[in-house]
Amino acid sequence: MGTSEAELPDAAAGGDLSLARAALGAYAEWAGRVGADVAARETDAALQAMQAAAAKSFGPMFTSGAKGAKQHMVSVKAAMLRSGKALQAEFEAQSRDFLAGVPCHLLISAGRQLLEHRASEMEAMARVREVVCEIARELEMVQQSMDGSGAWSKSKDAAVEEFNTAT
Repeated sequence: MGTSEAELPDAAAGGDLSLARAALGAYAEWAGRVGADVAARETDAALQAMQAAAAKSFGPMFTSGAKGAKQHMVSVKAAMLRSGKALQAEFEAQSRDFLAGVPCHLLISAGRQLLEHRASEMEAMARVREVVCEIARELEMVQQSMDGSGAWSKSKDAAVEEFNTAT
């Protein structure tokens, strides 16, 4: 019923993007072929064809001879049978569980791969943030020790003084 990675080996081997595209394609294909809406469109088309056949045949059915009337009756009857079959198909479609055919495995696999990719990007960005914060702290310490007014500068001066006296 549903589409899986095993049914689309190229997509699974192609990586995140290929699998995501295959999953979306499988879903679009599934959505386009199932559901009561699809059956309703087919029923509407069959009913319009029946109306056209009836409109075309009803007048000549009563005005032409027996042979012509029979030909028009066969045409209208065939259109009515097609409409009846379409109505029956629509009724059956309304009672089916279309979710059973959703390509769930493929969609979930693609979602997992995208989530893993996103998680690795978030982890990398968190590490970049940590490094930038550490660099900012070190830069602030360097600026404080160079400007002569901060605590780092005073502790540096004390350390230099202590070193000079020790030597």
